Amino acid sequence: MAAASDPGSGDVPAAVLARVFDCTERRVQQLAREGVIPRSGRGKYPFFAAVRAYIAFLREAGAVEKAGAAFDPERLDPFKQRAWYDAQIQKLELGRKLGTLTPRSDHEEVLGVLVDLFVRFLETLADRTEREGFADHAMASRIGEWTDQVREEMFTEIARIAEAQAAAREARGG
Repeated sequence: MAAASDPGSGDVPAAVLARVFDCTERRVQQLAREGVIPRSGRGKYPFFAAVRAYIAFLREAGAVEKAGAAFDPERLDPFKQRAWYDAQIQKLELGRKLGTLTPRSDHEEVLGVLVDLFVRFLETLADRTEREGFADHAMASRIGEWTDQVREEMFTEIARIAEAQAAAREARGG
């Protein structure tokens, strides 16, 4: 007769699946709560059904990784969809805790500083080229006109991109 923790006996405890899946018992319980693997009773799991479900879950996750942007979580069945969204939230929370995610406002602030530096450089370029002897007054004036044009084009493009991003956020409901 097979032991209770023998995979051939049907139902097994989380510890057995944890060894097979190379994860913790808590992760096995989480997979069951998320509907990824079946549970047969309190702390018991049908071995072969759980292994097949976990393999399918991993295959789907691999296909998602390969598909990249083509993946649509809305097409998943409700249990897998919830598991996917929960996993995404956990990734974000872990990133925040580890400090690997930077708030958007920090990025915007840094980009603002870089744009300011670039604009200041453009504004002084004509004077610097004349003062350093790289250009006479007429050429420095032409450089000044050109840098003004570049600055205006840059601001126009930044505004266009910002408007497109705002429209996309609005369309997503955010």
